[in-house]
Amino acid sequence: MKKTIYVRMIISSAVLFLTTLSCSDEKYEEPLEEGALPQKQEETFESSYSLLDYTPNKYYDFFETTDNTIGISILNSGPFVEKSTYKSDQLTAKASEIAYSINDVKFSGVSGSQKLDISDSESYFGKTVVVNFNSKLGTTFKDGSTSKEIEMYVPKQLEILKPLIKNESDLLPFCYFEDFVIEWNADPQNMEGLVVTVEYHGLSAIPENEKKINILNTDFIKEDNGRAVLDNAIWEGIPNTGIVTLTLLRGNVEIEEIDEENYKFFAEARVVLPLILIRDLNTLE
Repeated sequence: MKKTIYVRMIISSAVLFLTTLSCSDEKYEEPLEEGALPQKQEETFESSYSLLDYTPNKYYDFFETTDNTIGISILNSGPFVEKSTYKSDQLTAKASEIAYSINDVKFSGVSGSQKLDISDSESYFGKTVVVNFNSKLGTTFKDGSTSKEIEMYVPKQLEILKPLIKNESDLLPFCYFEDFVIEWNADPQNMEGLVVTVEYHGLSAIPENEKKINILNTDFIKEDNGRAVLDNAIWEGIPNTGIVTLTLLRGNVEIEEIDEENYKFFAEARVVLPLILIRDLNTLE
């Protein structure tokens, strides 16, 4: 190899950096005069965002502004890390007077976030979910009905099968950018496709190659068949040996009007793969 790559050091740096998600770096300059106090200065990072596919799809509804939002998320933040499942509510005062259940499991109408047991995710992902709304006061809705329902299919939880990380020595795999193949556990019932993002925060496996730039590139995978060749443009702007976080996401969302307020119910599964991007294969010689 042309240059020594200290993988342990890079893994520690990457974990720290991705945990803080800092967009700036602070440093002290040398004092101009003897006895002068050091001046703290902030180095600014350039930011770049790119969306490769503008085709209308269900995932745009995730960003739709609504009066009320109820969501379930499961995150697989990397190999050998326990998955996390959360339910989050953002409800108006009016909506707090309405109780709801998900697949007959009752929840109080209170805004906030609630961590769920991993076993709970089996009740939602890979299944058709029914969200039922009822007035806490026992009254009817304005149209005279006693309950409202939102029904939708929630895709399966996500696993990346290629690149496959079998043990800790495989962490931060070297991945060639051209015609990059990603494989995952397919879900034939998911008609909404997937979203893939790559994020770069300036770190590199070779420290002198680090850049003061943040990059987020996003693309849409139309078919959930378990395999895709990523568009080479998704790596645009990311240099050779850059440390990248690839995120794969799939889910579903429905928006309904209940008693003159909009309700958004969503469920999403994400899986994260940190990697080292290779543009020049000679780097690995």
